[in-house]
Order: sequence, then C-alpha cells, then structure tokens
Amino acid sequence: MLKKLKYYFGKLRGTLPEIFSRRRIRKFGLKIAVLDFISFMCHRSASDFQLMVIRAKDRRVQKYIHKNYENVLKKYREG
Repeated sequence: MLKKLKYYFGKLRGTLPEIFSRRRIRKFGLKIAVLDFISFMCHRSASDFQLMVIRAKDRRVQKYIHKNYENVLKKYREG
C-alpha cells in the first residue's frame, strides 16, 4: 500500500508542473489545465464523471483549434 502511494505521489509531483505550466496556461487557458488535472486524478477509474471531463476538454480543444487554425482546416477541406 505504501509503495502504491509513493508511486502515485511521484506521478502527481511530476505531472502537476507540466499540466499547470505558465506556457501551457497562456496558450490553452486555465480551464483545459483544470480539466486535465481532474482527468489525471480520475485515471483508470473509467467512471462516467471521467468521461464527462474528457468530453468537456475535447470540446474546449476543438474550439481552440477552430479559432486558431481555421485557415488550415479550410485548406484541408478544399484539398
């Protein structure tokens, strides 16, 4: 049990700086970082809540892509 806790705290300590980095928050926004964190905390649960969080993040990412890369998407559709 102690070994598992040590492992998960190590993963959490390694992942938090990546999820909440200034560069990432500036680029994608705080909401995506929070949704990533919640999804990370639900990892391996495969619960309805986790799926809901993943879908919410996917919707945010799609909005970001359409907002910032619409010209690329348009060329891809035409092409």
